[in-house]
Amino acid sequence: MKKIIICIILVLFSCKEKEIKYYPKKINDIETTKVIFEGNYKKFREKIMKVVDTLPFIELQNNRIYLYAHPYGCIRERNILEISSDSINSAKGTYPIKMLPHILKKHYLNYGKSPFYSDSPNKCATFIHLKDNDTKEIFEKLLKNIIKEFDLLNKNNNLKLYISIKIPIPPPPPYPPPLPDKY
Repeated sequence: MKKIIICIILVLFSCKEKEIKYYPKKINDIETTKVIFEGNYKKFREKIMKVVDTLPFIELQNNRIYLYAHPYGCIRERNILEISSDSINSAKGTYPIKMLPHILKKHYLNYGKSPFYSDSPNKCATFIHLKDNDTKEIFEKLLKNIIKEFDLLNKNNNLKLYISIKIPIPPPPPYPPPLPDKY
């Protein structure tokens, strides 16, 4: 009889639902649009560009992680960490992806000490930049790696992870033709 009770208790505790995580936090008061990765990275990026009037979000790991792909305006270069599948670019230089934990820590916890890293954790921006033909698997693997390392860094800190998909900025429109002289 004791074994049955112990088994029931173990089953109940093992069925505990996993926590749902939002990056940077759950947003209720802004219209959001779910963006699904289909095809390659270029098609995914184009989908995000079509919904920038709302806040695009991406679901990962069977609806347990929600990541908002924040659109960014003008950001100082030192506050940007650009991550691709094999390297990390910051204002200081380019590093291999295996240095992600070290660079994330330097970037987020700099507090303006070094001119090559972020002014403060609230100003940090992380851009994901992949090749146009990269697949969903490459994207998700990179994103899960970033989130895992960020969560480890965030255990003792109160940081927010702002991730954006790097979208090429189109060139400005040409100048209008000069007005004819009427005088």
